[in-house]
Amino acid sequence: MRLLGRLLQGEQLISHGLDEAIRHEIKWMEKSGKYKVIYLCEDELPATNPDKDLIIFRILQEILNNIIKHAMATQLAITLEHTNGIKCLCISDNGIGFDSDKPRSDQIGMGLTNIQKRASLLGGEAIIESKLNKGTSITIKIPYP
Repeated sequence: MRLLGRLLQGEQLISHGLDEAIRHEIKWMEKSGKYKVIYLCEDELPATNPDKDLIIFRILQEILNNIIKHAMATQLAITLEHTNGIKCLCISDNGIGFDSDKPRSDQIGMGLTNIQKRASLLGGEAIIESKLNKGTSITIKIPYP
């Protein structure tokens, strides 16, 4: 029931805009006392596209879930910006990272694959960079609006 409520809450959060939904997720993470999050959002984002924003938000949630489960991170940096018709969301952590040169099939879970598939559904891409003991950075680039 808690998961269902959280899924429905995402749609409600997006009604206030992607920026506000991201801020809500950050507050939720910081309440645990385990993470310090720096968030930068461009002052003037274009008019919203709720359908795209919801998928971008779900990608963010998947990334944050991966960080909580696997990264052993203590610090995160999140940026949201819009340049030349592309909305860009970047999430970086200081966690344990992983060998991004290994084929995805060798890695546990479907989280990274789901992130890439969701981005491609919107005509965008997910750029995943990670190094063992150096953290991970995921950049989502989506044509927008």
